Amino acid sequence: MKMALKYALLLACVGTVVPALAQIKNGSFEQCTAYPSQPGQIDLVAGWSNAGSATASPDFFHYAGNMAGDIPVTPVGVVDAFQGSAIAGFAAAGIPGSNYREYLCNHLTDAAVVGDEYRLTLQVSNGTWTEGSLSGLKTSHLGLFLSVGAPTQVDNQPLNVTPNAVLDTVVFSRDWVKLTYHFTATQPYRYMTFGVFGDDVGKTIEIEDGTAPQLAYYFVDDVHLVSLSAPEQNIEYTDNDRSEESEDPTTEGELGEPTFYIPNAFTPNQDGDNDVFAPVLPEVRDYHLQIFSRWGDVVYDSDNPASGWDGRTPKGESAQPGMYIWQIAYLEKTGDDWTPAERQGTVYLMR
Repeated sequence: MKMALKYALLLACVGTVVPALAQIKNGSFEQCTAYPSQPGQIDLVAGWSNAGSATASPDFFHYAGNMAGDIPVTPVGVVDAFQGSAIAGFAAAGIPGSNYREYLCNHLTDAAVVGDEYRLTLQVSNGTWTEGSLSGLKTSHLGLFLSVGAPTQVDNQPLNVTPNAVLDTVVFSRDWVKLTYHFTATQPYRYMTFGVFGDDVGKTIEIEDGTAPQLAYYFVDDVHLVSLSAPEQNIEYTDNDRSEESEDPTTEGELGEPTFYIPNAFTPNQDGDNDVFAPVLPEVRDYHLQIFSRWGDVVYDSDNPASGWDGRTPKGESAQPGMYIWQIAYLEKTGDDWTPAERQGTVYLMR
């Protein structure tokens, strides 16, 4: 059973409006006017902007981007999206004493209700550092500032405002972790700004990677804002648990459902470790795996669930490093019947 690759579902800049209780607009950065090709293109993303600076601008990354705008390999680190096909990133701070800042700003879909308690959650990651990257610092005091009007940052100088919620401990993780903030609306806020507020005095900015890093750089995904019925004032910084609010697209396992394991990267360098991209899945019928380059060329095609892709093209040549799109079509057992099913995703070839 062969089914056409659905690029529009995987790579198109589309999305649905966030429900009324989640007032962040386009919290997964999927809605965009074009794909990114260079740093500083947050203006391509619906609902998001910098803090009004003429020079500082966060970045937009997408699997369908090109040059310096694609993921997982970016100019500042290697990272996959927490969900979907797009993420944002920004330099929260520079070297200690530089007072260097960038901010991510969202124009909320609705004004906050004065007196209501709110919870904002977002996924952040520093990614995997690569040689030549300016990232490698980590910082404390990542916080939120809510305002009625749009903020105005001067160049890359700090916004000297009092955040509504702030995390005073240092945040650094190569994997995605969830930050959770709680605050009370004292005004009908229309803008949410995320970053480090005020100058470097009292902040902890330290080296984590590299010998002379310049930036404390953070990738951001899956941002949600909801109104709470019961007051609760605290801030959490916890290891990420996707099962709470996001579904892992490659695994199932509850209630006796089939269990899948589909890796998101492999290294076909013939060292005997992770040389083959081979999905692991329960008993299926009419299995068919196809792998495509980002330009839509078929690089692997197999009906054998016991085989996998060794990183070579149909001509036997070594495929270029980068992101590839896989699609599996099969019949799965549902009760006494076998029903058609399909899975899609991305895998990164590293050499």
